Amino acid sequence: MTSFSKKLSQKWEKQRQKRKEKRANKPRKPVNISRRVYLLFGVVFVLFLLLFARLTYMQVYNKSFYTKKLEDNSKYTVRIASERGQIFDAKGVALTTNQSKDVITFTRSNLVSSDTMKKVAEKLATMVTLTETKVTARQKRDFYLADSATYKRVVNDLPNDKKTDKFGNKLAEATIYNNAVDAVPDEAVDYSEDELKIVYIYSQMNAVSNFSTVTLKTGDLTPEQIAIVAAKQKELNGITVAKDWERHTVDSALSPLIGKVSSSEAGLPQEDAKEYLKKGYALNDRVGTSYLEKEYEEKLQGKHTVREITVDKEGEVASDKITQKGSKGNNLQLTIDLDFQKGVEDILGQQLSSEISENKATYSEGMYAVVMNADTGAVLAMAGQKHEQGAQDFKANALGTITDVFIPGSVVKGATLTAGWRSGVPENSASMKRCSRSRADSCRR
Repeated sequence: MTSFSKKLSQKWEKQRQKRKEKRANKPRKPVNISRRVYLLFGVVFVLFLLLFARLTYMQVYNKSFYTKKLEDNSKYTVRIASERGQIFDAKGVALTTNQSKDVITFTRSNLVSSDTMKKVAEKLATMVTLTETKVTARQKRDFYLADSATYKRVVNDLPNDKKTDKFGNKLAEATIYNNAVDAVPDEAVDYSEDELKIVYIYSQMNAVSNFSTVTLKTGDLTPEQIAIVAAKQKELNGITVAKDWERHTVDSALSPLIGKVSSSEAGLPQEDAKEYLKKGYALNDRVGTSYLEKEYEEKLQGKHTVREITVDKEGEVASDKITQKGSKGNNLQLTIDLDFQKGVEDILGQQLSSEISENKATYSEGMYAVVMNADTGAVLAMAGQKHEQGAQDFKANALGTITDVFIPGSVVKGATLTAGWRSGVPENSASMKRCSRSRADSCRR
């Protein structure tokens, strides 16, 4: 058996040697190496050509686009509102005032973390009186996750599909954060009244953009509180004591015509926000929302102080320049004399009271009068007295002269005669005689 195996092995060895000699004697096909090299060089050249074309497009033809993107990431424009102009009557009597007061402001750095802002809000709560507790469920959860250790723990507890996609790639940080917000249980954010006040202050700080300033909502500051905040300012990142103003309308016969101004919390009205932003306003600017305050908004609004802040690649401030100095808004002087307005209002009141006492005004809606200078068109008074049908009393309603609708009566006679005289129609003409008759329907022209 051993001899047979040996012979078989020798036979296989001879066959292997024959195959090897056969392959060695067989003529080989020449390999065209130069062709492959040329093809490889051609592909590399095309790739470099495409890369060069792309760089040319980016740096030459589309240079302004990428320059702007770089500036947007390294340059910040901050607009600071100035004091609003005041409104006066024809004699210079103030109809509005800007009452100055001390406030706590927060200016957000581009490097400040949510963890730091939370600690600042907690420290500030021990120094000043916090008043506002109205916060949303999202704001509570944002405050809860502001602590970096808490956020890390909540994210670690998230299931994998809330942190990575189906290929195992990490989701965007904003998506992970939103998933973490959804994962916070209600009992974790069951805050007390005092804690909600801190949540509100933190939410104000967290909502402001980089290098912008917000006035924090607190109680009126006492001299002692101002001194404490000033002394601890190094511990309160971004917190300062500043001067602010509040718009007040003086109680007068013209008060209803003045209108309202939005608060810094409300900012720009939603329906007009786009238009205001195009004009250079900031979202938290206070603007007129009705009547004279809105009609003369661009005159009354102060000129913004504009700062341009540039940061380096580490995020540190490289330059901070004021490119536009702010100034107070223009004052507005009305053609209406407050005393004359009050006089017209009193006359209407006396006449309406007399009519009511004689039972002649049961169905009257009131009395209204607009006095104008016939030569200039200047409005001298806009007075009204509103009366509910069947009532024995009435109330001042100057706004009714422009907001209510009335059916014209015999007043058109006098208007028609005046128009005829101003147009030079002879007093003894047929048309003027018809207009002078007592019947209201006799005036045809």
